[in-house]
Amino acid sequence: MVKKHPVAAVCCVLVLVMIMPAVTAFADRPMVIDAAGLYTADEIREMEIVISWIRYHYQIDIVVMTTYDVPSGGDSETVVFADNWYDENGYGYGEDKSGALLLTDMTNRFNYISTCGVMIDYMSDSRIEQVLDAWDEQLSSGFGRAMIAELNAIESCLAEGIEEGHFRYDDVTGERLSEPYSDGYSRSISWEAAAGIVLFLMMQSVFPG
Repeated sequence: MVKKHPVAAVCCVLVLVMIMPAVTAFADRPMVIDAAGLYTADEIREMEIVISWIRYHYQIDIVVMTTYDVPSGGDSETVVFADNWYDENGYGYGEDKSGALLLTDMTNRFNYISTCGVMIDYMSDSRIEQVLDAWDEQLSSGFGRAMIAELNAIESCLAEGIEEGHFRYDDVTGERLSEPYSDGYSRSISWEAAAGIVLFLMMQSVFPG
């Protein structure tokens, strides 16, 4: 005999209703663009779960990209490509387009993080080095595991908040240039909401489109 749990079912539906606007806000913009073919399907799904958590909980956009399209020429070419690509492809929350592009440039063999908006405040130079170190430490296990480690390290930095003295200010007015994006809803997240994110992504894979 199969026991039915209508209350649990209703809770799942309510959780999905709560998170779907944030999770689907950029549904037409992929979370992971693996043009270089470095990741497995399972690794991409795991990355999407972490990115969905970050998008919902912090209102900060993240996109992961691997490519051979960066011109040869060293790290400077990677930086220019990443910054321009993020600006031109519609990612980011709020007026300041808060978010980051995590780019693995296979032409110049360079892993780079391009930040925008309030993400600049969160990611100090020392934190960026910490995140890139997490990628390096897992690279022997493959590019996918390395990027998952990088995403988890970024989430840890966001959970710690903006470091003292790392806010940006207008040189003339002295006002803070950016604030964490908020649409007026509480971002306190529980295991139910996390489960809802996972369930939503699973539904996408089972019922695409």
